Amino acid sequence: GKDEDYYAQARENVRRLQEQYGVEMAQEIATDVDSLPAQVVSVHVKETAPEAWPAFDEAVFEALWRDGRDIGDREVLADLAADVEGLDADAVETALGDDDLRERVTGLFDAARERGITGVPTFAFDGHAARGAVPPEQLERLVEGA
Repeated sequence: GKDEDYYAQARENVRRLQEQYGVEMAQEIATDVDSLPAQVVSVHVKETAPEAWPAFDEAVFEALWRDGRDIGDREVLADLAADVEGLDADAVETALGDDDLRERVTGLFDAARERGITGVPTFAFDGHAARGAVPPEQLERLVEGA
């Protein structure tokens, strides 16, 4: 439900923050990447190998934002899993073959939308939210209630 003006503003916010904080990224916004497969695998890893979950999620983040890789691609996810201690590529096949897990993850998205979460990232605190690429100062105001 987001139009091109929304994405243009999001790109501009990301560019401004990249410049301000000296962050290098392979892409500014990833509208053409289907992240659902990565999120399904992430939930599977969290539930079955919780000690490996932070490293897997970090690998997914770096693959998308730093390396420009397609985290919706089964082979990319298998490569990432194989590089994380305590995981192997089979975790990806198991997760992506589990229709109940996929349905559960999409249900989590639906529940988030019903609570007003319409973008990624969304930072919520004490009934207030900050959405999108926001500077640290805005997050600080969110937490401090200013």
